[in-house]
Amino acid sequence: MPEVSFLFTLVTIARALHEIKYYQKHSDSLVVALAPFRRLVREIANKLPLKFNIVDRFTEESMILLQMAAEEHITNFMEMS
Repeated sequence: MPEVSFLFTLVTIARALHEIKYYQKHSDSLVVALAPFRRLVREIANKLPLKFNIVDRFTEESMILLQMAAEEHITNFMEMS
């Protein structure tokens, strides 16, 4: 049975390395889907105590930039821990 376990380990490592290479190659893509992130941002913006409605003022570019910054922050936080 050690041979099966060893083979399983090699396959698992190979798959992990393949996944790492894939994400390194496609690092410009967003990890979190845009729609759930947009809903979260709008929910947080609705809770802000402002006198005007800021939720309708988010542009597509601002949402993407906000999401990229949030994902970068989360990535850095995870790398440090």
